[in-house]
Amino acid sequence: MADPETPTRGITAWARAEPDRPAMLLGDDARSFSALEARASALAGAMAARGVGTDDRVAIMLPNGFEFFETWVAATKVGASVVLVNWHLKTDELAYILGDSGAQVLVAHAYLSEHFGPALA
Repeated sequence: MADPETPTRGITAWARAEPDRPAMLLGDDARSFSALEARASALAGAMAARGVGTDDRVAIMLPNGFEFFETWVAATKVGASVVLVNWHLKTDELAYILGDSGAQVLVAHAYLSEHFGPALA
């Protein structure tokens, strides 16, 4: 896991101090600090199991929503940098960004596979 001085320690501290306090709101839906911490930690563990760690890059191709922020926090937990990827990109543009950035992982919704599938090939 990353250095304890990462910004995520604030989320961890809030999750311990006020676990039920809303960390994120999206319309009428909310995620508590404890839920954010749990989901981000689980994803960070999955990233670490795939060899993602300090100074690596995680590409995120997600719409604005809870999953986007959870993924960002997870990447920070393992010490990785985030590469933001717009789902409107053409296949060759996406392939270039993924290759040039050296992203070890691309996190995207399955419904976007028509965009990222060919670029991963």
